Amino acid sequence: MWQIPASRWVTAAALALLFGMAFTEGIAAASFTVDSSFDAMDANPGDGVCADEAGACTLRAAIMEANALAGPDTVTIPAGIYILTIPSVVVDTAQTGDLDITEDLQIIGSGAPATIIDGGRALGDGIGGPNFEVLRGVTAGMSDVTVQNGGDSLSVAGGLRNRGTLTLNAVTFRDNEAPLGGGVRNSGTLIVNGGAFVHNGASDPQSKGGGLFNSGGMVTLSDVIFSQNLAATGGAISNFGILAMDATTVDRNTATTQGGGIFSATVMTIDKSTISNNVAFRGGGGLFDDGSSLVVTNSTFSSNRTSIGSGGGILNLGPATFTNVTVANNATRNPEGFLGGGGIVNDEHGNPRITLRNTITSGNVGGDCAGSHIVSEGHNLSSDATCDFTGPGDLRSVDPHLGPLADNGGPTRTHALLPGSRAIDAGGDLVCPNQDQRGLSRPFDGDSDGQAVCDIGAYESHRCLGDVNDDGAVDALDLRLVARAIGSEPGSPRWNAAADVTTNGVVDNDDLHVVLRARRAEICG
Repeated sequence: MWQIPASRWVTAAALALLFGMAFTEGIAAASFTVDSSFDAMDANPGDGVCADEAGACTLRAAIMEANALAGPDTVTIPAGIYILTIPSVVVDTAQTGDLDITEDLQIIGSGAPATIIDGGRALGDGIGGPNFEVLRGVTAGMSDVTVQNGGDSLSVAGGLRNRGTLTLNAVTFRDNEAPLGGGVRNSGTLIVNGGAFVHNGASDPQSKGGGLFNSGGMVTLSDVIFSQNLAATGGAISNFGILAMDATTVDRNTATTQGGGIFSATVMTIDKSTISNNVAFRGGGGLFDDGSSLVVTNSTFSSNRTSIGSGGGILNLGPATFTNVTVANNATRNPEGFLGGGGIVNDEHGNPRITLRNTITSGNVGGDCAGSHIVSEGHNLSSDATCDFTGPGDLRSVDPHLGPLADNGGPTRTHALLPGSRAIDAGGDLVCPNQDQRGLSRPFDGDSDGQAVCDIGAYESHRCLGDVNDDGAVDALDLRLVARAIGSEPGSPRWNAAADVTTNGVVDNDDLHVVLRARRAEICG
């Protein structure tokens, strides 16, 4: 199970300042602190007092009171489990069912593991809708809570529906259900910083976006995790608007038709992200691009697969540009009638053009590439000849010597370039981003020839002699890594190719001495 990132974004005070800038000036803000886990309505909305008939400030009462007041308000929710129990009636007032937000509001919890808003679906019928809905024209924020067990098989959304402008900071959506947006359905402006979408979705054959369904809205994702979500189309994300993804992990999601990780039909950019271990039954195990405008930079597609369709890693039907991307170890079964292509498939029927620059395709079962109009702008590397790379600096049928998908620093996992990789210092500097997927600087002199040249793929090697873990420094950790692998050879359970500093096929005392001397000499800057 992925660890959910701790909140690294803003304090409650900073949140108040951030959202307050967008709120109406000159209106006094009200603040309410929830003190009861029961679900009960406010006794007198608009009197400035959060209190149900028994005098307690419930979550529903606090939101009803905030909705009734004109100012930008704040609701603080202490640690606890808050189960919504009042069934839904078709009104947008928060009196019943989902907690409708009709006025500018901030909701601040005590941390996603501690503050849990539960739609009650696990205990019975639930409230019959999403836990929250932000209406049009509203600017809202939510931080440090978990939203779970919302929606049902007929719900308009699972955990939350946004039609306004909403910022989420370190919010977790877990175990929510809906055919369109199991976790979140968005048709407004949505900014997500940190947090996670875990085990949301629906088994409906027409379902879209198990974690997130973007329907004509604008979405920005930064440092978010999508894991174990399910839908027919777009196991984690289904995009029909404008979506930008940065430093985000999409892992172990499932689509019963297309787009195991992501399905996009409009405009999407992906940067410094990892799409891994996703499954689609028919096409696009990692990503199905259904004619959208797609730009991917400094990102990794790894170990995605299709059951019978094409494009284990990526199935593309629209204009796309990949720069410094690693597509590795994806797979397709390639039955008769399908294009195959374990790595990248560019569907020839629509004549789309996919442009690759400084990109690695390697070890993909069913071939690294399939289809037509796969255009190389140079400095790409493939482990077989299926991509037909003929651009300047291209390398065909070459093993890039990738490490396993692992935490090599940075917010997302990557495939390291191992010592001796021909991808090191073999990229094109004209299109080279100034950072790699981990956030380390590009270009770097990875082969120690005195010239800093961009590497091919999402990972920029910063290894100098003795820097076993490639973190830009030779230190005690490098010594420990060599010591653990002493006496090992390729095939040994303890074998670590990076620890074989002398590249003689065995990790021995000579490697340990090299690292020790490099540490003393401080040769890594």
